[in-house]
Amino acid sequence: MNPYTLDDSLLQQFKQAVFDHDDFLINAYCDFNGENRWNLICSAKDWLSVSVNGLPYIDLNHEIDDVRSLNVAQLIMTYDIVVESVKKLLQVFDLEHLLKGDNSIFNKPVPDDRYFKQIRACFAAHPVDFDSTDGVKVKVKGSNQKPERYLASWSSDVGGNADYSVYLYSNKPGSDPIPFLMNFAQIHAYTAKRYSLLADIVKAIEEKKEMFSQEQSQRPIRRSANVVEQLQILLQENDVRIREGDGYHYQIKALIDLFTAPQEFNEQEQEAIAPYLRLLKPLVEEIYQRCKPCGMCQTRLYFDPPSLV
Repeated sequence: MNPYTLDDSLLQQFKQAVFDHDDFLINAYCDFNGENRWNLICSAKDWLSVSVNGLPYIDLNHEIDDVRSLNVAQLIMTYDIVVESVKKLLQVFDLEHLLKGDNSIFNKPVPDDRYFKQIRACFAAHPVDFDSTDGVKVKVKGSNQKPERYLASWSSDVGGNADYSVYLYSNKPGSDPIPFLMNFAQIHAYTAKRYSLLADIVKAIEEKKEMFSQEQSQRPIRRSANVVEQLQILLQENDVRIREGDGYHYQIKALIDLFTAPQEFNEQEQEAIAPYLRLLKPLVEEIYQRCKPCGMCQTRLYFDPPSLV
């Protein structure tokens, strides 16, 4: 089993926040300035789940050298998925990326994000074609001078002071190979530090939902003594505050159908139907009270009309 894993509880907090507030998130982000950010939230959530839950099963001690190299590549690409997913979520919720210029993990002249991409290039993403040996791109002077490109040897865990290493070869004749080293603990620390920003994203979801609820609570909902008219008002408010087909849309429509259904029954059946409809009226008030104080339900009201049979 791979010891370099990420805290599953943080992922669960994020997934729970998305689940608890999905009505709000869909309404707010399915068309955000012409962009479907809700789809981005779902994509990031899914791939974070794949990555965090799959990490423990990456075998870094496989007996075959080539398999170990591929598994190292898988580890690095999995970390990259986590980092990029968190980065995209920060953008969705307009949060500042506080670690954008951080270089505290690798302690290199370039930010950790750029150096990690160098590691990714050498060991996983495109080891046969990259433009730097240390994450710093060399500026080429003169239009006739071809830029220097680099290629990595196969990765190995044999010898050296690192967990894995490659040799970087230049496309320039006569250049000496350059060793490039990588430590599992470092790339794990780098990823875990950025993964921890999910806590800020969870907080942002809850704060934005609360802000939306406060804004909606300032919008009054008109009252009507007529139960059907009140339900139609609630249906309209529900569709405006959330969107048609979500929130209490189904429950309100079911109640409207029940209260407006033909009642051409005999006297005995009328005696059974009248108290049944009276029992449904408190549900109308309950929906009103749930919508009025917060603008969007914190909890779902499950409504299954009882059978008349």
